[in-house]
Amino acid sequence: MKLESLLFCVAAAAMVCACSDDNGTSVDSKESAGPNHVTIDKAQKSIIFQWSDYSEELCIWDKGTFHWDMSESKSGADTSYYETHGDTLIVYFNNKREYDPHYYLGGSTDKIFGEWINIECMAYDGNVYCTDEDERKFKENYYSTVLTISENEFQEKFVYKPAFFKYDDYMNSYYLMGVYTFLRYPNINPPTSLSALRNPWQESLLKMFEKDNGITTLEKTKTSRSFEISGKKFELKVTEVERDSIYYKLAVEISSEGTTCSYSEDATKLTKDSCKDLTVENIPYYKEKDLEETISMGAEGTAISTHHDPEKFAECLKSISLDLPGLPYSTN
Repeated sequence: MKLESLLFCVAAAAMVCACSDDNGTSVDSKESAGPNHVTIDKAQKSIIFQWSDYSEELCIWDKGTFHWDMSESKSGADTSYYETHGDTLIVYFNNKREYDPHYYLGGSTDKIFGEWINIECMAYDGNVYCTDEDERKFKENYYSTVLTISENEFQEKFVYKPAFFKYDDYMNSYYLMGVYTFLRYPNINPPTSLSALRNPWQESLLKMFEKDNGITTLEKTKTSRSFEISGKKFELKVTEVERDSIYYKLAVEISSEGTTCSYSEDATKLTKDSCKDLTVENIPYYKEKDLEETISMGAEGTAISTHHDPEKFAECLKSISLDLPGLPYSTN
């Protein structure tokens, strides 16, 4: 990766959320009154995106109920700024010239138009930190974030590759990181996002994490793993798997010394009919104050997650955890 002297690369882990189907194309229910238009101003190093009036059918939480409604947006324009360094494109979205830069490779810095792959870098305190190149290329076998810049499109999408949907080694997934860390330090967020079971974790990084955190794997299959932390034995099992594109139903058990903690999660396809049957538990990270606001749950085809008794699962895990001194850390 050619970034001249701009980037200082370190390994970083990234969790993934879904926003595309198995062909890598977003579900799009928008109807536009006219074409969008993108202008590249090389003198100002700006990308001007102009859009027409458009409407979109959405599932909306409003005034205590979920309902299906038409959302309308007026035409407008937005300006983003960019820089080029070697073969790297840096984009500052939404008029923020020095805030939250996004870093890309894969297109032509001469043309700007094209498809660009987000290389998972972040700027902090005057330095730029990036996911290790080997790790990034490993993950790009399964998914990537793609920025498309053309005469009528300026949009970043999360794209799954076919290999993502075939991956079934759930004991080499990012879910392990959450389980390992919580069992050592139960005061952090519990591992209640089973969608992470679908996200491959590079085996060399997993082993490095185990080594640095005093974890020994005793036995492993694709759906179960027994391990030891500070002399205490645990077992993680995937007890149910149903997957269809970005939709799924998953269940796990984590056990130790006679206590078993069970948990399940599913993600179903949002439709006009299913919208009215949603509950507040389907609102991501909702709090009571959020229920006074109008919230969009998405368009038809959005994957809506349901977490079954996460508080009970977290309390059970706390009862078998170690609560070791110190802070959790990771080498990736």
